[in-house]
Amino acid sequence: MNEVTVTVAANAACASIQLGATPATGGISFGTLTFGGAFQLIVSGNVAVGGDGFNSRRGTINFASGSLLDASIVTLGSSGGTPGTPNLIDMTSGGTLRVDGLSVNAGPVNNWTPGSGTVELQSTNTLPSSVFTSFNNLTINGGTNSLGVDVSIGGTLSVTSGVFALGAFNASSVGAVNMTGTSITGTGTLTLAGDVTTNASPTASTISAPINLGGSTRTFNVDDTAAIPDLNVTAAISGGGGIIKTGIGSMNLANAGNSYTGSTTANQGILRIAAFGGVIPDGSALIVNSTLDLNGYSETVGSLAGSGTVTSNAGATMTLTAGGDNTSTSFSGVIQNGSSTGVSLYKTGTGSLSLSGNNTYSTSTWLLGGTLNINSTSAIGTSALTIFNGTTIGNTSGSAITLATNNTVTLSGDFSFGGTQDLNLGTGQSLLDQHEV
Repeated sequence: MNEVTVTVAANAACASIQLGATPATGGISFGTLTFGGAFQLIVSGNVAVGGDGFNSRRGTINFASGSLLDASIVTLGSSGGTPGTPNLIDMTSGGTLRVDGLSVNAGPVNNWTPGSGTVELQSTNTLPSSVFTSFNNLTINGGTNSLGVDVSIGGTLSVTSGVFALGAFNASSVGAVNMTGTSITGTGTLTLAGDVTTNASPTASTISAPINLGGSTRTFNVDDTAAIPDLNVTAAISGGGGIIKTGIGSMNLANAGNSYTGSTTANQGILRIAAFGGVIPDGSALIVNSTLDLNGYSETVGSLAGSGTVTSNAGATMTLTAGGDNTSTSFSGVIQNGSSTGVSLYKTGTGSLSLSGNNTYSTSTWLLGGTLNINSTSAIGTSALTIFNGTTIGNTSGSAITLATNNTVTLSGDFSFGGTQDLNLGTGQSLLDQHEV
Protein backbone atom coordinates (compact mmCIF):
# COMPACT_ATOMS: atom_id res chain seq x y z
CA MET A 1 0.00 0.00 0.00
CA ASN A 2 1.45 3.35 -1.06
CA GLU A 3 1.14 6.19 1.38
CA VAL A 4 2.63 9.61 1.86
CA THR A 5 2.72 12.13 4.70
CA VAL A 6 3.20 15.81 3.99
CA THR A 7 4.36 17.82 7.00
CA VAL A 8 3.70 21.55 7.07
CA ALA A 9 6.91 22.95 8.53
CA ALA A 10 6.52 26.58 7.40
CA ASN A 11 3.76 28.94 6.31
CA ALA A 12 2.63 27.87 2.86
CA ALA A 13 -0.06 28.23 0.21
CA CYS A 14 -1.49 26.12 -2.60
CA ALA A 15 -4.48 25.90 -4.95
CA SER A 16 -6.13 22.67 -3.68
CA ILE A 17 -5.42 19.46 -1.79
CA GLN A 18 -6.47 15.87 -2.47
CA LEU A 19 -5.64 13.46 0.37
CA GLY A 20 -6.03 9.89 -0.88
CA ALA A 21 -5.76 9.04 -4.54
CA THR A 22 -8.57 8.94 -7.09
CA PRO A 23 -8.81 6.97 -10.38
CA ALA A 24 -7.92 10.18 -12.17
CA THR A 25 -4.75 10.77 -10.17
CA GLY A 26 -3.71 7.17 -9.52
CA GLY A 27 -0.55 6.66 -7.54
CA ILE A 28 -0.49 7.25 -3.81
CA SER A 29 -3.27 5.56 -1.87
CA PHE A 30 -3.17 6.93 1.68
CA GLY A 31 -2.50 10.65 2.14
CA THR A 32 -1.78 12.44 5.44
CA LEU A 33 -1.38 16.17 6.00
CA THR A 34 0.34 16.90 9.30
CA PHE A 35 1.13 20.28 10.81
CA GLY A 36 4.57 20.24 12.35
CA GLY A 37 3.89 23.30 14.47
CA ALA A 38 2.03 26.60 14.58
CA PHE A 39 2.14 27.14 10.82
CA GLN A 40 -0.44 28.38 8.32
CA LEU A 41 -1.51 26.63 5.14
CA ILE A 42 -3.69 28.81 2.88
CA VAL A 43 -5.59 26.89 0.22
CA SER A 44 -7.37 29.04 -2.35
CA GLY A 45 -9.62 26.15 -3.43
CA ASN A 46 -11.01 23.01 -1.84
CA VAL A 47 -9.56 20.25 0.34
CA ALA A 48 -10.73 16.66 -0.14
CA VAL A 49 -9.99 14.26 2.71
CA GLY A 50 -10.29 10.78 1.21
CA GLY A 51 -10.04 9.36 -2.28
CA ASP A 52 -11.83 6.58 -4.12
CA GLY A 53 -11.24 3.57 -6.36
CA PHE A 54 -9.78 1.48 -3.51
CA ASN A 55 -10.69 1.30 0.18
CA SER A 56 -7.09 2.11 1.05
CA ARG A 57 -7.30 5.55 -0.56
CA ARG A 58 -8.09 7.29 2.68
CA GLY A 59 -7.09 10.73 3.97
CA THR A 60 -6.08 12.29 7.30
CA ILE A 61 -5.37 15.80 8.57
CA ASN A 62 -3.51 16.19 11.87
CA PHE A 63 -3.52 19.69 13.38
CA ALA A 64 -1.00 21.12 15.83
CA SER A 65 -1.50 23.76 18.50
CA GLY A 66 -1.57 27.19 16.84
CA SER A 67 -1.76 25.80 13.31
CA LEU A 68 -4.21 27.10 10.68
CA LEU A 69 -5.74 25.52 7.61
CA ASP A 70 -7.64 28.13 5.59
CA ALA A 71 -9.60 26.75 2.62
CA SER A 72 -12.80 27.11 0.64
CA ILE A 73 -14.70 23.81 1.13
CA VAL A 74 -13.31 20.92 3.16
CA THR A 75 -14.96 17.62 2.24
CA LEU A 76 -14.58 14.57 4.45
CA GLY A 77 -14.92 11.34 2.48
CA SER A 78 -15.32 10.73 -1.25
CA SER A 79 -18.56 10.28 -3.16
CA GLY A 80 -16.83 8.15 -5.79
CA GLY A 81 -17.03 4.38 -6.22
CA THR A 82 -15.22 2.31 -3.60
CA PRO A 83 -14.28 5.31 -1.45
CA GLY A 84 -11.24 5.28 0.79
CA THR A 85 -12.03 4.55 4.41
CA PRO A 86 -11.67 5.53 7.21
CA ASN A 87 -10.92 9.24 6.88
CA LEU A 88 -10.01 11.55 9.72
CA ILE A 89 -9.69 15.22 10.69
CA ASP A 90 -7.93 15.31 14.04
CA MET A 91 -7.74 18.52 16.13
CA THR A 92 -6.76 16.85 19.38
CA SER A 93 -3.81 19.20 19.76
CA GLY A 94 -5.74 22.33 18.81
CA GLY A 95 -5.33 24.58 15.78
CA THR A 96 -7.90 26.33 13.59
CA LEU A 97 -9.84 25.07 10.57
CA ARG A 98 -11.11 28.15 8.72
CA VAL A 99 -13.45 27.37 5.82
CA ASP A 100 -16.28 28.68 3.72
CA GLY A 101 -18.06 25.39 4.30
CA LEU A 102 -17.82 21.78 5.47
CA SER A 103 -19.09 18.79 3.54
CA VAL A 104 -19.42 15.08 4.32
CA ASN A 105 -19.96 12.20 1.92
CA ALA A 106 -21.75 9.33 3.61
CA GLY A 107 -20.19 6.33 1.84
CA PRO A 108 -16.97 5.82 3.80
CA VAL A 109 -16.32 5.87 7.52
CA ASN A 110 -15.49 9.47 8.42
CA ASN A 111 -14.06 10.47 11.78
CA TRP A 112 -13.85 13.91 13.35
CA THR A 113 -11.97 14.70 16.56
CA PRO A 114 -12.62 18.30 17.69
CA GLY A 115 -10.10 18.10 20.51
CA SER A 116 -9.10 21.60 21.60
CA GLY A 117 -9.39 23.05 18.11
CA THR A 118 -11.46 25.86 16.59
CA VAL A 119 -13.65 25.65 13.49
CA GLU A 120 -14.29 29.02 11.86
CA LEU A 121 -17.06 29.35 9.28
CA GLN A 122 -16.76 32.49 7.16
CA SER A 123 -19.48 32.18 4.50
CA THR A 124 -23.13 31.14 4.25
CA ASN A 125 -23.18 27.40 4.86
CA THR A 126 -25.29 24.57 6.29
CA LEU A 127 -23.32 22.27 8.54
CA PRO A 128 -23.41 18.59 7.55
CA SER A 129 -26.09 16.37 9.08
CA SER A 130 -23.50 13.86 10.27
CA VAL A 131 -19.96 13.58 11.66
CA PHE A 132 -19.57 17.27 12.59
CA THR A 133 -21.90 17.01 15.58
CA SER A 134 -19.55 18.25 18.27
CA PHE A 135 -17.11 21.14 18.44
CA ASN A 136 -14.68 22.62 20.88
CA ASN A 137 -14.73 26.22 19.69
CA LEU A 138 -17.07 27.21 16.86
CA THR A 139 -16.69 30.67 15.30
CA ILE A 140 -19.22 32.24 12.93
CA ASN A 141 -17.43 34.93 10.96
CA GLY A 142 -19.64 35.76 8.00
CA GLY A 143 -22.85 34.82 6.22
CA THR A 144 -25.67 32.75 7.65
CA ASN A 145 -24.42 29.46 9.06
CA SER A 146 -27.18 26.94 9.70
CA LEU A 147 -27.23 23.70 11.65
CA GLY A 148 -28.05 20.48 9.83
CA VAL A 149 -28.16 18.39 13.01
CA ASP A 150 -28.08 18.80 16.79
CA VAL A 151 -24.58 19.80 17.93
CA SER A 152 -22.66 20.28 21.15
CA ILE A 153 -20.10 23.06 21.61
CA GLY A 154 -17.88 22.40 24.58
CA GLY A 155 -15.82 25.55 24.28
CA THR A 156 -16.87 28.97 22.98
CA LEU A 157 -19.49 29.78 20.39
CA SER A 158 -18.25 33.05 18.87
CA VAL A 159 -20.57 34.90 16.50
CA THR A 160 -18.31 37.72 15.35
CA SER A 161 -20.04 38.40 12.03
CA GLY A 162 -23.21 37.10 10.40
CA VAL A 163 -25.89 34.79 11.79
CA PHE A 164 -25.81 31.47 13.60
CA ALA A 165 -29.09 29.83 12.59
CA LEU A 166 -30.15 26.85 14.67
CA GLY A 167 -33.30 26.22 12.67
CA ALA A 168 -35.12 23.37 14.42
CA PHE A 169 -31.88 21.88 15.75
CA ASN A 170 -30.31 22.28 19.19
CA ALA A 171 -26.91 23.51 20.33
CA SER A 172 -26.11 21.98 23.71
CA SER A 173 -23.39 22.17 26.36
CA VAL A 174 -22.27 25.54 25.04
CA GLY A 175 -19.32 26.48 27.22
CA ALA A 176 -19.55 30.21 26.44
CA VAL A 177 -21.21 32.55 23.94
CA ASN A 178 -19.43 35.59 22.52
CA MET A 179 -21.26 37.97 20.16
CA THR A 180 -20.39 41.20 18.36
CA GLY A 181 -23.49 42.85 16.94
CA THR A 182 -24.69 39.52 15.56
CA SER A 183 -27.65 37.15 15.80
CA ILE A 184 -28.48 33.65 17.01
CA THR A 185 -31.80 32.52 15.55
CA GLY A 186 -34.05 29.46 15.30
CA THR A 187 -36.63 27.40 17.13
CA GLY A 188 -34.08 24.93 18.44
CA THR A 189 -32.68 25.49 21.92
CA LEU A 190 -29.35 27.00 22.90
CA THR A 191 -28.37 25.23 26.13
CA LEU A 192 -25.70 27.05 28.08
CA ALA A 193 -22.88 25.56 30.09
CA GLY A 194 -21.29 28.98 30.62
CA ASP A 195 -21.84 32.71 30.27
CA VAL A 196 -22.81 35.08 27.46
CA THR A 197 -20.66 38.07 26.45
CA THR A 198 -21.54 40.74 23.91
CA ASN A 199 -18.89 43.15 22.67
CA ALA A 200 -19.03 46.79 21.62
CA SER A 201 -20.42 47.11 18.09
CA PRO A 202 -22.37 49.61 15.95
CA THR A 203 -25.34 47.21 16.03
CA ALA A 204 -27.16 45.24 18.70
CA SER A 205 -26.68 41.55 19.36
CA THR A 206 -29.89 39.51 19.23
CA ILE A 207 -30.76 36.05 20.53
CA SER A 208 -34.10 34.88 19.16
CA ALA A 209 -33.48 31.17 19.73
CA PRO A 210 -34.80 29.73 23.02
CA ILE A 211 -32.20 29.64 25.80
CA ASN A 212 -31.88 26.95 28.45
CA LEU A 213 -29.65 27.95 31.37
CA GLY A 214 -28.44 24.39 31.83
CA GLY A 215 -29.03 24.14 35.56
CA SER A 216 -26.84 27.04 36.72
CA THR A 217 -26.99 30.81 37.02
CA ARG A 218 -25.49 32.46 33.93
CA THR A 219 -23.92 35.88 33.56
CA PHE A 220 -24.81 38.08 30.59
CA ASN A 221 -21.89 40.52 30.26
CA VAL A 222 -23.11 43.23 27.89
CA ASP A 223 -20.82 45.97 26.62
CA ASP A 224 -22.15 49.33 25.47
CA THR A 225 -22.83 49.83 21.75
CA ALA A 226 -24.36 52.51 19.57
CA ALA A 227 -27.63 50.55 19.59
CA ILE A 228 -30.39 50.40 22.20
CA PRO A 229 -30.57 47.73 23.49
CA ASP A 230 -27.08 46.31 23.25
CA LEU A 231 -28.43 42.76 23.69
CA ASN A 232 -32.00 41.86 22.81
CA VAL A 233 -33.20 38.46 24.04
CA THR A 234 -36.54 37.90 22.32
CA ALA A 235 -36.94 34.15 22.89
CA ALA A 236 -37.88 32.39 26.12
CA ILE A 237 -35.28 31.62 28.78
CA SER A 238 -35.89 28.38 30.68
CA GLY A 239 -34.17 25.87 32.93
CA GLY A 240 -32.74 25.71 36.41
CA GLY A 241 -30.64 28.70 37.35
CA GLY A 242 -30.93 32.44 37.13
CA ILE A 243 -29.46 35.34 35.20
CA ILE A 244 -26.98 38.04 36.20
CA LYS A 245 -26.66 41.16 34.08
CA THR A 246 -23.17 42.72 34.08
CA GLY A 247 -21.39 45.13 31.74
CA ILE A 248 -22.20 48.79 31.07
CA GLY A 249 -24.60 48.12 28.20
CA SER A 250 -28.34 47.44 28.22
CA MET A 251 -30.09 44.09 27.92
CA ASN A 252 -33.73 43.62 26.96
CA LEU A 253 -35.81 40.72 28.21
CA ALA A 254 -38.55 40.53 25.60
CA ASN A 255 -40.44 37.26 26.12
CA ALA A 256 -43.28 36.75 28.58
CA GLY A 257 -42.69 32.99 28.40
CA ASN A 258 -39.50 33.08 30.47
CA SER A 259 -39.63 30.25 33.02
CA TYR A 260 -36.15 29.96 34.54
CA THR A 261 -36.26 29.08 38.22
CA GLY A 262 -33.45 31.15 39.72
CA SER A 263 -32.99 34.78 40.62
CA THR A 264 -32.71 37.81 38.34
CA THR A 265 -29.84 40.19 39.13
CA ALA A 266 -28.90 43.52 37.57
CA ASN A 267 -25.37 44.31 38.74
CA GLN A 268 -24.23 46.70 35.99
CA GLY A 269 -25.83 48.66 33.20
CA ILE A 270 -29.53 48.43 32.42
CA LEU A 271 -31.82 45.41 32.52
CA ARG A 272 -34.95 46.36 30.60
CA ILE A 273 -38.44 44.85 30.56
CA ALA A 274 -39.44 44.73 26.88
CA ALA A 275 -42.70 42.78 26.62
CA PHE A 276 -46.20 42.82 28.08
CA GLY A 277 -47.22 40.13 30.52
CA GLY A 278 -44.15 39.94 32.73
CA VAL A 279 -40.78 38.76 31.41
CA ILE A 280 -39.25 37.96 34.80
CA PRO A 281 -40.76 34.74 36.17
CA ASP A 282 -43.17 35.56 38.99
CA GLY A 283 -41.19 33.49 41.50
CA SER A 284 -37.79 34.90 40.58
CA ALA A 285 -36.04 36.94 43.28
CA LEU A 286 -35.10 40.31 41.79
CA ILE A 287 -31.84 41.90 42.93
CA VAL A 288 -31.24 45.38 41.50
CA ASN A 289 -27.78 46.85 42.10
CA SER A 290 -27.69 48.88 38.88
CA THR A 291 -30.83 49.80 36.91
CA LEU A 292 -34.08 47.97 36.17
CA ASP A 293 -36.08 49.79 33.51
CA LEU A 294 -39.75 48.76 33.62
CA ASN A 295 -40.07 50.47 30.23
CA GLY A 296 -43.81 51.01 30.59
CA TYR A 297 -44.64 47.42 31.62
CA SER A 298 -45.92 46.08 34.93
CA GLU A 299 -43.84 43.26 36.39
CA THR A 300 -44.29 40.63 39.12
CA VAL A 301 -41.26 39.17 40.90
CA GLY A 302 -40.65 36.87 43.84
CA SER A 303 -38.99 39.57 45.95
CA LEU A 304 -37.06 42.83 45.66
CA ALA A 305 -33.58 43.49 47.03
CA GLY A 306 -30.47 45.50 46.24
CA SER A 307 -29.17 49.05 46.15
CA GLY A 308 -29.80 50.17 42.56
CA THR A 309 -32.57 52.02 40.72
CA VAL A 310 -36.01 50.86 39.62
CA THR A 311 -37.42 53.23 37.03
CA SER A 312 -39.50 53.41 33.86
CA ASN A 313 -38.30 55.32 30.85
CA ALA A 314 -41.56 54.87 28.97
CA GLY A 315 -45.28 54.47 29.53
CA ALA A 316 -48.05 55.88 31.66
CA THR A 317 -48.46 54.00 34.95
CA MET A 318 -47.17 50.56 35.81
CA THR A 319 -46.76 48.37 38.89
CA LEU A 320 -43.91 46.37 40.35
CA THR A 321 -45.36 43.56 42.48
CA ALA A 322 -42.92 41.82 44.84
CA GLY A 323 -43.08 39.28 47.65
CA GLY A 324 -44.63 36.12 46.27
CA ASP A 325 -41.64 33.97 47.23
CA ASN A 326 -42.39 34.77 50.92
CA THR A 327 -38.81 35.73 51.75
CA SER A 328 -37.67 38.81 53.67
CA THR A 329 -35.52 41.30 51.77
CA SER A 330 -34.19 44.85 51.90
CA PHE A 331 -34.01 47.42 49.13
CA SER A 332 -31.87 50.50 49.82
CA GLY A 333 -31.91 51.86 46.29
CA VAL A 334 -34.28 54.26 44.55
CA ILE A 335 -37.71 53.58 43.09
CA GLN A 336 -38.65 56.43 40.76
CA ASN A 337 -41.09 57.28 37.99
CA GLY A 338 -38.44 58.01 35.40
CA SER A 339 -40.14 59.48 32.34
CA SER A 340 -43.39 57.60 33.00
CA THR A 341 -46.51 59.06 34.57
CA GLY A 342 -46.07 56.96 37.67
CA VAL A 343 -44.78 53.75 39.22
CA SER A 344 -46.61 51.74 41.88
CA LEU A 345 -45.27 49.17 44.32
CA TYR A 346 -47.40 46.23 45.55
CA LYS A 347 -46.07 44.12 48.43
CA THR A 348 -47.44 40.55 48.55
CA GLY A 349 -46.53 37.29 50.31
CA THR A 350 -45.76 36.53 53.93
CA GLY A 351 -42.21 37.90 54.10
CA SER A 352 -41.02 41.41 54.81
CA LEU A 353 -39.77 44.15 52.49
CA SER A 354 -37.66 46.90 54.05
CA LEU A 355 -37.35 50.15 52.08
CA SER A 356 -34.65 52.60 53.14
CA GLY A 357 -33.86 54.59 50.00
CA ASN A 358 -34.73 58.10 48.86
CA ASN A 359 -37.67 56.99 46.74
CA THR A 360 -39.64 59.38 44.54
CA TYR A 361 -42.26 57.20 42.84
CA SER A 362 -45.68 58.78 43.01
CA THR A 363 -48.63 56.52 42.28
CA SER A 364 -49.41 54.00 45.01
CA THR A 365 -47.99 51.58 47.54
CA TRP A 366 -50.22 48.64 48.46
CA LEU A 367 -49.33 46.44 51.42
CA LEU A 368 -51.26 43.31 50.41
CA GLY A 369 -49.40 40.73 52.46
CA GLY A 370 -46.59 40.28 54.96
CA THR A 371 -44.62 43.21 56.35
CA LEU A 372 -43.53 46.53 54.92
CA ASN A 373 -40.76 48.24 56.88
CA ILE A 374 -40.64 51.98 56.17
CA ASN A 375 -37.03 52.71 57.05
CA SER A 376 -36.57 56.20 55.61
CA THR A 377 -38.57 59.41 55.48
CA SER A 378 -39.12 58.93 51.73
CA ALA A 379 -39.36 55.15 51.65
CA ILE A 380 -42.67 55.18 49.76
CA GLY A 381 -41.97 58.32 47.73
CA THR A 382 -45.04 60.53 47.33
CA SER A 383 -47.30 57.54 46.70
CA ALA A 384 -50.61 56.84 48.40
CA LEU A 385 -50.25 54.04 50.96
CA THR A 386 -52.97 51.41 51.36
CA ILE A 387 -52.63 48.92 54.22
CA PHE A 388 -54.72 45.78 53.76
CA ASN A 389 -56.16 43.42 56.33
CA GLY A 390 -53.81 41.10 58.20
CA THR A 391 -50.60 42.88 57.23
CA THR A 392 -47.83 44.44 59.29
CA ILE A 393 -46.18 47.80 58.94
CA GLY A 394 -42.99 48.67 60.73
CA ASN A 395 -39.82 50.67 61.17
CA THR A 396 -36.63 48.69 61.72
CA SER A 397 -34.23 51.51 60.79
CA GLY A 398 -32.86 52.07 64.28
CA SER A 399 -34.44 55.49 64.79
CA ALA A 400 -37.84 57.15 64.66
CA ILE A 401 -39.19 57.89 61.17
CA THR A 402 -41.71 60.50 60.08
CA LEU A 403 -42.70 60.39 56.43
CA ALA A 404 -41.65 63.67 54.83
CA THR A 405 -44.43 64.03 52.26
CA ASN A 406 -47.65 63.44 54.27
CA ASN A 407 -48.63 60.51 52.08
CA THR A 408 -52.32 59.67 51.84
CA VAL A 409 -52.95 56.59 53.98
CA THR A 410 -55.91 54.24 53.56
CA LEU A 411 -56.58 51.48 56.11
CA SER A 412 -58.45 48.60 54.49
CA GLY A 413 -58.57 46.22 57.45
CA ASP A 414 -56.86 45.17 60.64
CA PHE A 415 -53.07 45.50 60.68
CA SER A 416 -50.28 45.40 63.22
CA PHE A 417 -47.06 47.25 63.90
CA GLY A 418 -43.94 45.10 63.89
CA GLY A 419 -41.17 47.65 64.14
CA THR A 420 -38.74 48.57 66.89
CA GLN A 421 -38.89 52.35 66.44
CA ASP A 422 -41.64 54.94 66.15
CA LEU A 423 -43.21 55.43 62.73
CA ASN A 424 -45.24 58.53 61.91
CA LEU A 425 -47.04 58.41 58.60
CA GLY A 426 -47.34 62.17 58.42
CA THR A 427 -50.56 62.60 60.39
CA GLY A 428 -48.82 62.78 63.77
CA GLN A 429 -50.11 59.33 64.74
CA SER A 430 -47.40 57.06 66.17
CA LEU A 431 -48.07 53.46 65.24
CA LEU A 432 -45.76 52.36 68.04
CA ASP A 433 -48.31 53.60 70.61
CA GLN A 434 -51.48 52.80 68.72
CA HIS A 435 -50.99 50.06 66.21
CA GLU A 436 -53.32 47.13 66.62
CA VAL A 437 -56.92 47.38 65.46
